[in-house]
Amino acid sequence: DAASPTITTMYLPAGNHMIGDVISATFETTNANPGSLFYFASSSFNSASVTNFSQVGSSNSYSVDYTVVNGETDVNDYLTELQFTFTLQDYAGNNSDEFWETSINSVTITGGNTFTIDANPPSIIDVTYPSGTFGIGSDVSVTITATENNLSFNSASINGTNSVSYDGASSTEYFVNYTIIEGHNDRLSGNASSIPGTFTLADASGNISNTFTNSADDTGVYIDATRPSVTYTAINAGSYGIDDNLTFEISTDGRNYTAASATIQSNIVSSTYSNNSSLTYNLTYTVQSGDGEHYADLSGIDAYVTVTDNAGNISTTYNGAVTQDGGAVYIDGEVATVSNLYLPNGTYIVGDNITVTFTADDLNYTDATFSIAGNNIIGGAIYDHIASPSTSYSASITVAEG
Repeated sequence: DAASPTITTMYLPAGNHMIGDVISATFETTNANPGSLFYFASSSFNSASVTNFSQVGSSNSYSVDYTVVNGETDVNDYLTELQFTFTLQDYAGNNSDEFWETSINSVTITGGNTFTIDANPPSIIDVTYPSGTFGIGSDVSVTITATENNLSFNSASINGTNSVSYDGASSTEYFVNYTIIEGHNDRLSGNASSIPGTFTLADASGNISNTFTNSADDTGVYIDATRPSVTYTAINAGSYGIDDNLTFEISTDGRNYTAASATIQSNIVSSTYSNNSSLTYNLTYTVQSGDGEHYADLSGIDAYVTVTDNAGNISTTYNGAVTQDGGAVYIDGEVATVSNLYLPNGTYIVGDNITVTFTADDLNYTDATFSIAGNNIIGGAIYDHIASPSTSYSASITVAEG
């Protein structure tokens, strides 16, 4: 056998080949004995080894596989950057001439026009967090810094959740938003390093970056994913009539809440909020006409209360029983009404006392003011219930000169 084999053409599949891809290269050969089996005497593709050398059927074509491995050489222009060398040997030991990159004009790309190899994944080098206090529903904008531009978002986990969305890029910086949902873990140390996070990006070839585990050293970052809560409400002991101010105390589960609001007897409380530097807070409520009468029994007080923490989280509305703090509470939000006023027959002069009887709408009234014929006669104590207990009263007025 005096004929050496010859490699005439190499065929490569078009595409942008990433780490893990298997590139099958096919060779056409010529020799004096068609169909005879050749062997590789030596081979190298992209400065790496190849595998699976085999004959294609019974033809004079052969194929080899090259697997793209992380860290190998990138090839952006196969005409100038691809390095390869192949030498065949026939059964008689005759070697072909070396087929290498000087033979690039004998390389054909099949299935397209481009052939590239991307064997190096992008790398994330830093992650930064904004300072601030973030509550339920807030978006925390996190910046990922990488070694390359034109990357795409692949995955992210922040604070043990996947509540993360991609928000664009600028050069080698990539932005994601972490949306805080009620029930997420609170992170109140102020150090971003306490917030667990993992991040990956991808290049145009599909290579995935290193998984960057959050080790951000940013400070002043607080995540509060828990609503405050109201545990009970109370009114300080005392007697309160219409237009009187009473202190409405709110007990909670935390300190330093920033606001409180209440609707009491369908009236919105708009008064100065007071933080007691403990777990309690005060609102001032002005008794309104129509609030009803509540004598040492506040079961009829209808109150809806919320508090707000410094992250802006608003508590669930509390509508529990209002308790009495420090003793009995008397609230009279009803205007007294008088009916059936009776004056005795007779003629009365200056200094005479007149006993007046009348019917009121309730028990326990103590004072009355009388006006007869448009003239204020005198005000005085109601001195007698006609029958006890009763809503009928009697009082004595004295006719004064003038």
